[in-house]
Amino acid sequence: MENKFVYIRAVAAVGDDDAVTVDSACYPLSSFSGAAPSDDGKLSLFFKSMTNYDGFDNTGDAVVHSDEVVLNFLPVNTHKEVMEGVINAFSSDRDGMIVLGDDVTGEYCFSEITSVESIDVSAVNS
Repeated sequence: MENKFVYIRAVAAVGDDDAVTVDSACYPLSSFSGAAPSDDGKLSLFFKSMTNYDGFDNTGDAVVHSDEVVLNFLPVNTHKEVMEGVINAFSSDRDGMIVLGDDVTGEYCFSEITSVESIDVSAVNS
């Protein structure tokens, strides 16, 4: 798992992939911390924060939040199947980059995923 990375892009046009909002991201697979349903056709995946890595913060009482990626899928209410598809992609023998979802190319790691709804990178704790 140490040589694997997860790539996500949540915009449909390359020209919209910019730094104003987090439109694409890449995480080491080792930072994946879990998944949970967030709606009938949505699955949230959580990663260790890019900006608050390994629980570091500048204050003693700050809570470090995970980064969240929300995937849309059909048919709805098949969260378990989508989780299995994602985990199978993550546990493949392949090193390098795993495309979790790319809305520009339409490439997704599991056939039931239809789009990446959002990538939420936690703000830096101060």
